[in-house]
Amino acid sequence: MGLGSNGLSTTTYHNDIVPLFEPSNIKTPAIEAIHFYPNPVSESFRISGITENTLVTISNISGKIVLQRTINPDEVVSITHLPKGVYIVQSEGKTGKIIKE
Repeated sequence: MGLGSNGLSTTTYHNDIVPLFEPSNIKTPAIEAIHFYPNPVSESFRISGITENTLVTISNISGKIVLQRTINPDEVVSITHLPKGVYIVQSEGKTGKIIKE
């Protein structure tokens, strides 16, 4: 940031560029993505990006929870009982949508 002068002062500013922050000190949190596949879904799907048993919540487009259970990283989530439509999937604080064909 430049400190500058108001034009009325006889003070001269030398080397008045002062950094507000060091770019190397900025920490960006790591975002680990999760993915639902296949999508669109016909019978079941998997969630990639989870590493331990995780609570999964599936809601319909109106927000009503239609499935909630804990799955392990290699487990298939069956949605054969659900009608065709768009669903919201929440897992590990992340949200995505799936389409049931």
